[in-house]
Amino acid sequence: MKLVQIPLGQGDLASVLQSIAHIVHESITGVDGACIRLVEADRADAVAGTEKFATELERLQDELGEGPSLSAAAGAQPVMSGSLGGEPRWSRFGPRAGRVGLHSVLALPLRVEPPLGAVTLYAKAKNAFTDPVAQRAQLVTAAASAVIANAQQLAAANRLAASAHWAMTEGAVVERAVGILMSRRGSGPDEALTALRDLSQRQNVKLAELATSIVDEAARRARDRSIIAGPVPPLT
Repeated sequence: MKLVQIPLGQGDLASVLQSIAHIVHESITGVDGACIRLVEADRADAVAGTEKFATELERLQDELGEGPSLSAAAGAQPVMSGSLGGEPRWSRFGPRAGRVGLHSVLALPLRVEPPLGAVTLYAKAKNAFTDPVAQRAQLVTAAASAVIANAQQLAAANRLAASAHWAMTEGAVVERAVGILMSRRGSGPDEALTALRDLSQRQNVKLAELATSIVDEAARRARDRSIIAGPVPPLT
């Protein structure tokens, strides 16, 4: 599968990143594992790896606060090492990676302004990423960057649409609950809304959740009354 063939509108952002990670892995010689780190504002970084160890090494970088992926994403420049076990730039991460048999790494920033994260390639062999391999990796990463940027924008738009739909639904439920309280109390809309908010704070329940419970309870009572009253006789 090629990058341009990935259907961005099908599946969530995580599945798109997973597909891209596999394409990158398969497109570059000598790679034993690939991982994509996507940095998003006000959200935890999204991580998609082709191998379990690749994902675990990304998480390890988060724990240690150092590593090739973090360096590439922060500095917007490629970073490479052919001997992770003795790599001075990542004195804690490097030996940990070396102990699990990973000796070479090439991390490339996603080429979108601002940088969205990094593509990180791992290899078991030492000095695996020669100049031709690194050049190939940069070309593949540049293509992946554009696809990831589009996928991220689409995901953000979907989240916004879902949030707007929820807000509209939430507002409708609150309005219905206010109407119920108005009929019960004989009060106006402002007084009923204030009473609903006060009750929400006293019970430590979200306004929408409380409104939903009031609407559901009113519907249940209406059903009970209709059962007690029995069927309506036909008109004669």
